[in-house]
Amino acid sequence: MRKIVLIVFTLISLHLSAQQKDTTKTFNLPQGDYDRLFTSVQIESTFVGDWSKFLQTNLNADYVRDRIPKKAVPKNGLKITTEVHFTVCTDGSLCDFQIANDVPPAAAEEVLRVMKLSPKWKPGNQNGIDVKSRKLQKITFFITRD
Repeated sequence: MRKIVLIVFTLISLHLSAQQKDTTKTFNLPQGDYDRLFTSVQIESTFVGDWSKFLQTNLNADYVRDRIPKKAVPKNGLKITTEVHFTVCTDGSLCDFQIANDVPPAAAEEVLRVMKLSPKWKPGNQNGIDVKSRKLQKITFFITRD
């Protein structure tokens, strides 16, 4: 009986693994379809250089801190994480910025200002063709009392 159960289990396992999709295959799209906006690509778009250094150099946390009432900042500080959606175009430029969460206006303004300063990125790639792709970036400010 144990042999039958083991054989049945092995056959089911082999059948299920044979049915799994091969996610490494490439799918050829008609040429015009590469002009659309991709939310998932084979090769993700990436910042060229050091993203953390770019943010540290360009973000002005004082701008955000100065616009938040001191009484709104707890003794241990206030953490504000801004989520921004944006598009990396085929030429690497960024566009279509949208703040995705509820944050103080100053945080949203500062994040949008810095995102618009960004140099070009390496665009996403689908089947060897550079494509427009959508990204999400989280940028966190930590505001302390003075």
